[in-house]
Amino acid sequence: MNLFDNMAILGYKDIMNISEALRKAITESGRSYNELSIAADTGRAQLGRFMSNKRGLNLTTADQLVEALELDVRLVQRKAARHG
Repeated sequence: MNLFDNMAILGYKDIMNISEALRKAITESGRSYNELSIAADTGRAQLGRFMSNKRGLNLTTADQLVEALELDVRLVQRKAARHG
């Protein structure tokens, strides 16, 4: 199961933004920011700023959070919209 499958199960199927998806996964994990920041080897303040939408994350930190949350992430090509 991957991050986006988890989101579909949780009712977040229409979320397209990776940051929003990660915020939802963090919230739904039930883990404290302190616990998660230790598990992801990142600063608690940095996580708090990300969660309050004041700052973004670099890819390394996002990867660490995904690993700490035990999520799989995959990129899937969008189907081209048909016109006509």
